[in-house]
Amino acid sequence: MMSPPITCQGLSKRFGNVIALESVSFDVNSPCVIGLVGPNGSGKSTLLRLLMGAIKPSSGEVHLFGRSPRESRLNHTNVGYLSAADRMFAELTVLENMIYRGRMYGMDSKQSAAVAARLLRERNLYALRDRRPDTLSTGQRRQVSLLSTLMHEPKLLLLDEPTTGIDIMAITQIYQLMTELCADNCTIVLATHHLEELVTLCQRTVALHDGQLVHDSPTEELGTSRAQVRDSLRYLFLGRGLPEPIRPPRPAAVFPSAIAHKPETPPQFPHAMRLELEEESASQPAPAPKTIESTYETPRGPIRFQESRS
Repeated sequence: MMSPPITCQGLSKRFGNVIALESVSFDVNSPCVIGLVGPNGSGKSTLLRLLMGAIKPSSGEVHLFGRSPRESRLNHTNVGYLSAADRMFAELTVLENMIYRGRMYGMDSKQSAAVAARLLRERNLYALRDRRPDTLSTGQRRQVSLLSTLMHEPKLLLLDEPTTGIDIMAITQIYQLMTELCADNCTIVLATHHLEELVTLCQRTVALHDGQLVHDSPTEELGTSRAQVRDSLRYLFLGRGLPEPIRPPRPAAVFPSAIAHKPETPPQFPHAMRLELEEESASQPAPAPKTIESTYETPRGPIRFQESRS
């Protein structure tokens, strides 16, 4: 039986006098998508780098599948990491970059080339295989970087804002990819600022603020809509905790512009009664118009006005 994907106990990281992360503890015992949220500078990227083993913690422990990421090379065959910055070699083509990434994880050249071509074809990016990174758009580079992290079929993905700078069609494909990976028992830690990703993809939300863990629960406890999740996170980051209970969506009356002003529906009469009313109104003569006179005194004399009103 495989050990839990992630175990963190009292994890802290200091850069000189700056406390980037302080006493963070949480466990992930089964495959799921975890949303890692927090304001800029809250410690999200630092936590992902600690989980990957790219930096050493100042104190505390972290284990991936029962082993320290800095002690065992075996962990790197189970873990894929996408940083906030795309890291591709400018002198290599897209296909060559992906093959190089596969070789880093112990795959031979032939196997790497086959896997890279398959991933590019599955995501309709095979036409980019011979292009260099500087000829790609930001979104294309981001998609290729994400596919590179899947070369060795990891069981744990650490993604630092993977949809930044990507168009809506590419985002939809990435959402679909993450859903398929989760169904294939892959655990995903997704650092994000997008509420849509939390509500749509993440079964669990871990919130950081000023380097501290301020919330860890199923995402549904934050709310079932983007508005509820937004308000709940706002409360958390203001240091006020979650509202009790979670506030429901605001009624339409709060937003006058959203109210549909419908004209009053005229009363419906039976056909015979409607005819009688029409005949009665037609038989009555229209009232004669009234003439109203007004006089205004001016230095040059009085001025008289006449106005007819029906």
